[in-house]
Amino acid sequence: MFEIKKKSKELETLDEAISRLEEDETLNHDVRAYLEDRGNAFPILQAAMNLPQSADSHAEGHVVLHHVHASLRFLFALLDGKVKLSGIVEFAHMRGFEAELQEIGMVINEHVATLRSVLLGAQLGKNEALRFVARPGSVGEVKGFPVSLHRAWVDDDIAGHLEAYRDIFSAWTREHSTDTAVDLSVSFFMATQISIIYPGFGKYIVDKEIAATFLLIGKEERLSQHEARYAEEVILLLDEVETLFSARSDAGAYERLSHLVLAHGIDVEPFMRILQAASLLLFVVGQKHFSPHGTWHNSSLIENFLHAENAGAPLARIRAEDRRKLEEKRAWNRVFHEEGLDGHGLMVLLGVQPGKELGMLLKNVQAMARGKAAELPKLDKGVRKEILVRIESSRAKMSSL
Repeated sequence: MFEIKKKSKELETLDEAISRLEEDETLNHDVRAYLEDRGNAFPILQAAMNLPQSADSHAEGHVVLHHVHASLRFLFALLDGKVKLSGIVEFAHMRGFEAELQEIGMVINEHVATLRSVLLGAQLGKNEALRFVARPGSVGEVKGFPVSLHRAWVDDDIAGHLEAYRDIFSAWTREHSTDTAVDLSVSFFMATQISIIYPGFGKYIVDKEIAATFLLIGKEERLSQHEARYAEEVILLLDEVETLFSARSDAGAYERLSHLVLAHGIDVEPFMRILQAASLLLFVVGQKHFSPHGTWHNSSLIENFLHAENAGAPLARIRAEDRRKLEEKRAWNRVFHEEGLDGHGLMVLLGVQPGKELGMLLKNVQAMARGKAAELPKLDKGVRKEILVRIESSRAKMSSL
């Protein structure tokens, strides 16, 4: 979590990172096993994950399962240390937002069960929210799908359209049996122009049957009553987050969201980090976009969210930076003690007593470990070598936190 600043050549883009994780069979196996277990336990969740999604908004694959898998895979990778937010170009280039991104990383590590529950619970309402919209003049219109949002909203034959969509897609799959899930999703949408939307999907979490299932998911994840409430509130606000920050980064957007959070009786500052973490997993790494030139992951929503927070609640940002600096200082001090780079460790190594020279050396050595000094003062060759070994070990420990 606390890292020596990476050089540009050590960074990877979001797309590169996700492509690398897509090839990690151990990671994918763990996600599949987790989702299979949860799907078997909760039929409503399994039904939701089997629902279709269209490439104009979800090019990662043709069913909701692909979306959930992508979100969880990144979550698992963060926990396993296989990817770090600070190692991704888009986030590393967000100058001045290191504290916020570090706190999001900390929230992900500290609230794993809450976030897993959110990723699953957010899908439950899609069984009710599902709508189809075809572009005028498209194959979708010819097949009888609604051609406006209004018609889609009042559609009284969702089940019939779902069956028809699956039949058309099955025929397309037989004709393109060697295509990847992404290629199938994109080519099918290009051919039919049928969009799938889930308006207000998060709001259904309070529906009686869905709420009962979500309660059981929370128990399976061993959520406390407080954590379960936070998870539910996050899901309720996901639609609002997507609407507000897909294209806005102004103070007004953040203030509106803050008012909604307060109206729910939630303390804004700690809750927002959990909401940002969930938004990162669902709307950034779990959602692939496409154009005629290819597919990509768009980090702008989380960037907009953080910029809006800075504009709407600048004091929160100052407090976040203060917390980051304090936590980093404490972490370095623990590592220096463990690696013998604190005052006592250097006294033992050098065989000297406390004094001005030891204090100056201590300051220089610790600054070098942090990457804030280039050279050590003149020392005995063996002592110098040992200090350099301890410095490298300290850096490695900090990078692993």
